[in-house]
Amino acid sequence: MKKTLSLLLFSLSILASCKKNKNQAPEYNINGSWVYFSGRTNTFTFLASDYPCVLNDHLIIEQNGKAMLTWNDAETCWINDAHNVSFNQPGTDTINVTYVRNDNVIYIKYADVIKPVHGEFSTNGNKLKLTLTDTAYYNNQTIINEDVFIKE
Repeated sequence: MKKTLSLLLFSLSILASCKKNKNQAPEYNINGSWVYFSGRTNTFTFLASDYPCVLNDHLIIEQNGKAMLTWNDAETCWINDAHNVSFNQPGTDTINVTYVRNDNVIYIKYADVIKPVHGEFSTNGNKLKLTLTDTAYYNNQTIINEDVFIKE
């Protein structure tokens, strides 16, 4: 009887653990190799050498390691001399590969090119805040400092 009760309690603890993990957002470790994100940013502002571009919506970094960039405005953003990205209508685009290394760099893949995004990490309540500090995100493009709230 005692053995059966112990086994039952052990089984219940496993079930409770599974349920907790299913509903709980992934933990992030700033000093670790991988960080899992959820949340959204405020507006990204890109300033290219010959054409300013403002993406007036959000970058949503999902828990599965993919990021979704959405925009509402119709703009043309010059990435570099040889490549431009046209946002002629509202839509979305997927950015793959989001992770953080010890040197506080997020690497994202956009237009088949992986570029580092440097930032400073801090916490704000239950949110992880990343302030982007790049001045040369693409060849001719500058990112104005942005606050990225990674966990809501």
